[in-house]
Amino acid sequence: MGRGMGAKNKINTMGAALLLLTACATPGETPGASPADTVSATNDGSERDDAARADAPEMSGAAAIGGDAELSSEPILSPEITQFAEEIAPRLQDARYMEGQCTDGAFPGWEGLPLIDCAYSVKNADETTRDARVIMLNPDAVQLARWVFSACEAILDPSAECRERVFNATLKASGGQFPVAGIVYEDIIPGDGAFETYAFRNGVTVRLAGLGHRLVRPLTENEKAISVDPEASVERVFRYARIMSTTREQYQVYAPDAAPGDDQRWDMFAGEIYRNAWGQSALPLMNARAGIKDGLFRVADGESEPAWFTKPQLEARNMLCIRYNNYWCIKSAGWNGEIGTDERNHAIFSEAAFGARAFFRLMRNYRVRHNLRSTKEIFNRYAPSTDCIGSVPRDPVTGECPNGENPTIAYAKRVAESLGVGFEDDIQLFDGEGRIRRSVALPLARAVLQFELGPRYAPSDALLDDGLERAGLTVIP
Repeated sequence: MGRGMGAKNKINTMGAALLLLTACATPGETPGASPADTVSATNDGSERDDAARADAPEMSGAAAIGGDAELSSEPILSPEITQFAEEIAPRLQDARYMEGQCTDGAFPGWEGLPLIDCAYSVKNADETTRDARVIMLNPDAVQLARWVFSACEAILDPSAECRERVFNATLKASGGQFPVAGIVYEDIIPGDGAFETYAFRNGVTVRLAGLGHRLVRPLTENEKAISVDPEASVERVFRYARIMSTTREQYQVYAPDAAPGDDQRWDMFAGEIYRNAWGQSALPLMNARAGIKDGLFRVADGESEPAWFTKPQLEARNMLCIRYNNYWCIKSAGWNGEIGTDERNHAIFSEAAFGARAFFRLMRNYRVRHNLRSTKEIFNRYAPSTDCIGSVPRDPVTGECPNGENPTIAYAKRVAESLGVGFEDDIQLFDGEGRIRRSVALPLARAVLQFELGPRYAPSDALLDDGLERAGLTVIP
């Protein structure tokens, strides 16, 4: 399925792309601005968030059964992989909530692999329980460790930090569990303590005929049978493939020569990749996901694709806000999700959704505390012309900014134009009751991101909506 070839193609093509990336993020595309810096959002303590606070030999790949994530006894693993597997084994076991009462399993197309057939239950916030059945092919700690190492190698980042990030993302996405068929209970939408049902085929959420989607009531015995029936009709295939929530679009960016066609079912394709990776050193689905910056797209010729980066690309000077999951280049202020700062006081976020949240909270602070309504008023504070581009210090002798001062008026006019208003007009971001208008908030966030990062980037609506929700603001159309 193109394993290895996809990674090679991506690394080769991304080498050329790196030359473009280092030249494309000129702040606001303004004359004299250095591509090494970004226009920076001013956000000192006065804007403090008031809502805060080498490939190993082949393995047999026996699956962990009944919550057992113990290490396999395969020989000749590198000491680093062995140590990492030992470290993650207890956490992997704790995350596998679907490994309840399990027996040997079987499902057509997965013959010869150590499937497990598990009955399990979950408890809602109101103490009611829900039970289901799921057939899985779960990697043991050694198998998963090998895949994690490969994913970090694919993005040219062999660091321990990368391995921890990829492993944690895998636990968050799936608990290290790969459902071949059956029901997965998750409390996702709206995250209210009531588990919903999600039917799976080949590691991807599907809708099955005769079985409702996202049910919160107990399943009937007939519905439980449908969930694992190989003959059940698949009516819809959703986006995310286990075990790291990889999408078709992300895989197409990573391995364009080996990607599925638009007419090919994503679950069937993803399942084949997973089967082929069993017992091998690499899972291309993880390699594809490891280089993705959440919620960020590259835009060219009217088309967009998920933004995939290697570590060296993210270490370029003009990529610091992307590297920090801070696509709006906001300054530190004790924001939720802030895990550090750099020497220029840019906030570093644990994930991009917290960066989006900070942007919307900042816009709310500007309105509530300072009554800023027009883009002229907003950007006189967000990126004042008295500051240097990129928040770098002025020359101590000449007092000049190395790359010029923030182009505040050009910034305000560009954003106002994208909103279809004058730069001195009230953009109507909030109504009289303090509710934020989504129809203004999303294009505002897009325009600011593109001025900061360059026009080749755009945020996804899903990222912005997540940021709005985390900001705790009342959203109206």
